[in-house]
Amino acid sequence: MDSGLKSLFKSRSTTQQSPLNKQDQIHSIDPDYQGVLDSPAAREIFRSLDNAFYIRFSHQPFSLVLSSPDRQAGKTVMSLLLAIGSARQTQPSEREMSSDASEEYTPVSKKPGSRTLLIDCTRSFDSIKALGISPTNGFALSDHEPRHTAEFCLQSTGIPGLDICQVFSPDDDYKTLPIEHLEKLQKVTSEHYQRIFIDSEPACKSRDYLVLASIFNHLLLVTRYKKTRRQQLTAQVASLEAIPCELIGSIINKRQFVLPRWLYGGA
Repeated sequence: MDSGLKSLFKSRSTTQQSPLNKQDQIHSIDPDYQGVLDSPAAREIFRSLDNAFYIRFSHQPFSLVLSSPDRQAGKTVMSLLLAIGSARQTQPSEREMSSDASEEYTPVSKKPGSRTLLIDCTRSFDSIKALGISPTNGFALSDHEPRHTAEFCLQSTGIPGLDICQVFSPDDDYKTLPIEHLEKLQKVTSEHYQRIFIDSEPACKSRDYLVLASIFNHLLLVTRYKKTRRQQLTAQVASLEAIPCELIGSIINKRQFVLPRWLYGGA
């Protein structure tokens, strides 16, 4: 993970519940990502985005592509935060489990269409590796045919309520975006998952985000304060106007708010 992302959120000791509980932490998540996801700022960002999703989608299932104009904007971190936070919401609390022992309790994650899916569409398998999962063959494009159906491409992350799917195969030199298979994957997964998040390549490396946005219909831009250039952001937003996609909004990572000195009694 890039060193710049380590300070994306400043971690502080806290007794509040983390997006990852102790059971989730045993699944070899990259320590740098773990530190960011455990921070109080990460929880606050997730709550804000979760409220925005409710206002836009209510309780309806949705798919969301995460893209960024340039590298090191924090896109994969945001993908993990949204995916893991959404999955944690579907798990029953201890209070719910013990509230009424006389009634049979069915965890939300076991109900149809309540799970969360993270689709890794990066050629370096950023989300897959961050979760400590070894890339598999996935969609093998060397012979232009998938080795597995969409169902077999889905893997469990070990985090309750969260599955992951990689699009590219490690042994494929071309790593061409499998459009037809993605369309089929979208139809299959939309029936079984409440929320689907897609971690895509940054726009400076590939224009995959245009294809993904047209398939999954919604896109969220992730930018970095004082690093992402206005021209890059303007160009990417303009390119989205030509496809049937809704731009949900933009996240500015590492934004700094400078308070005037007179607030502290300075001269």
